[in-house]
Amino acid sequence: FIPCILANKNFASAFLFSVETQHTIGYGSRQTTEECPDGIILQCVQSIVGVIIQACMAGIVFAKLSRPKSRTKTVVFSKSAVVTQRNGQLFLLFRVGNVRSSHLLEAHVRAQLIQKVVTEEGENIFFHQQELKVGTQMDGGEDRTLLLWPVTVGHLIDKDSPLWKLSPKDLLNSNFEIVVTLEGSIESTGNTTQARSSFLPNEVLWGYRFDNLVSYAKKQGVYAIDCSAINRVVPDNTPRMSAYRVQEIKKKKISSATFRSVSHQQLSLVGLNTNAAAKKISLQSWNSLKRDPAVPAARQRYSVPARSGSVSQIHSLPGLLDEEGAGGLDGPLAEGRGQRAEDAHLHGM
Repeated sequence: FIPCILANKNFASAFLFSVETQHTIGYGSRQTTEECPDGIILQCVQSIVGVIIQACMAGIVFAKLSRPKSRTKTVVFSKSAVVTQRNGQLFLLFRVGNVRSSHLLEAHVRAQLIQKVVTEEGENIFFHQQELKVGTQMDGGEDRTLLLWPVTVGHLIDKDSPLWKLSPKDLLNSNFEIVVTLEGSIESTGNTTQARSSFLPNEVLWGYRFDNLVSYAKKQGVYAIDCSAINRVVPDNTPRMSAYRVQEIKKKKISSATFRSVSHQQLSLVGLNTNAAAKKISLQSWNSLKRDPAVPAARQRYSVPARSGSVSQIHSLPGLLDEEGAGGLDGPLAEGRGQRAEDAHLHGM
């Protein structure tokens, strides 16, 4: 007699043979024989089912331990955004930080403004998404960031921004939502994760900036980061007007300063010095001519100092400088005028 399974004495022996078959242990004492085809088919089915169960269990456990959704809970955004002034330009700022010790690889930030838009033809586009240029640099560029500590992300409010002509009052009366996202790869698994947040008009604070949250611990000799202060803001002197209005005021100041500079240069080129020193020099020259008896009376008469900046002052200068020139008061023109005056006197006698 040849049994279907060798060394199978009771239920315990059959159970051990089933475990050895499913986990491919193979101790060598128990095995199936060619006498029972049913036993061979049952052994193959158990082997296939065992492999499927192991694969499913491994996938479920791995996916449970490395869920990207739980990773997004460790990425925090500030509860409010702020509008502040940097280097004479208005910026929309918000903060984002990673509170876990593991890093996010290739993290980058995006922002979109969602609002209703009406076209020139009267078409209503609801929930229109407009991309905002955001970045972690001072000028609002470079959307990639290294989240070693909470960083401040900025959007430059320029001519291409939808916030260009919005004042603080217009901002509160607007109806939009700014959706911000941070995407990155988890360091341990390589899976991509995305964290999202949004800001409504009443969550945008005008005239504030984010406070510092990094301090130096002298005893430990390291920098300490207070992640609880990610929402802390302080007021500043940001003008409460739109970026468009701020730019117009700056242009007016620059144009007026340029006009004054050009006008001063033109007056200096023609010799019209309007300062007090020039007036004083002209008066001193006139007084010295009046006290000098060697100067002819005609020269004194034509050398009366005119008001600074007038045309008569320009005509009096050649007579003071040219003693023998044709344009001077002692030149041929002056002698001609004196001769005509003498002839007229004799004719009257």
